[in-house]
Formats: sequence, structure tokens, C-alpha cells
Amino acid sequence: MVIFGSLVGLTILGHKRDECAKCGAIGTHVVVRRTYWFHVFWAPVLLVWVRHGMICDACGEWTGLSWRRVRRAMKTGVMPLERARPVFTATRPSLADDFGRLPNVVQYFDPFVVNPKRGFWDIYLKLWLGAVIAIIAFFTLAIVLT
Repeated sequence: MVIFGSLVGLTILGHKRDECAKCGAIGTHVVVRRTYWFHVFWAPVLLVWVRHGMICDACGEWTGLSWRRVRRAMKTGVMPLERARPVFTATRPSLADDFGRLPNVVQYFDPFVVNPKRGFWDIYLKLWLGAVIAIIAFFTLAIVLT
């Protein structure tokens, strides 16, 4: 029976509209935090690695993002990405509103919607170190007192 190993946790932090670099589809991209844990009895104990990125809704392509960029987007509600968007440039004239105004890249792609219910993994990521220290202190105190 295997009682230890690794787990991967996925937390949806929010979403934004963007153009996929792989398939070229303009659509929703989910911004996620992927956490890698060492576990004992399937309870995450030691955080090994954290990655942030966007996943294309159409093809599932992973685009890595820096921690700072995601953190800033969650605070401000805006996530600008400096890259070319050839499909948007070609289809921009068809996206005009009723008054003939064309959307620019900033107003079309930069808004970021934060997920208000990020789930258990987000809370656990913040509390796991304190829990581990408390358990070690408890067992150390129990050994010293006996």
C-alpha cells in the first residue's frame, strides 16, 4: 500500500478574454495556480512547487505567467499581456459596435475577472506551513514531557 507520494492541486484564480497563441481562437482563458505537494496518506504536507498560467478554453494550451503578474491582476482587475494578436488584428473591423467604434487591444483583452470562491486549495496554501509547525511543536513537546 502506498502511503506517500505527490499531489497536484489546481485553483482557478479568475478568467480573461485573450487570443490563444496556439490555436488562434479568441475566447475565455482561465487563469490558474497549479500547486505540487508531497503527501502522506493523501493529505498534502509539503509544498514542492507553485506555477501560474492561463489555459485556453478552446484547445487547452498552457501559457505560463509570472506570480507578480497574476498577483497584480487580482488586485487591479487588469492583466495586460505584451504579445502580438494576429487574429484580433484581422477580425477587428467585424467587432465594431453600433456606432462604428472599433475596440482596441487594451479594452478588449486586458480586463481580468477574479474568482471570489477560490476553494480549499487556496486556503490550504496559506495555512499549511503553520499547521506543519504546530504538529512538529506538539510532538516535540510530547517527547520532552514524557
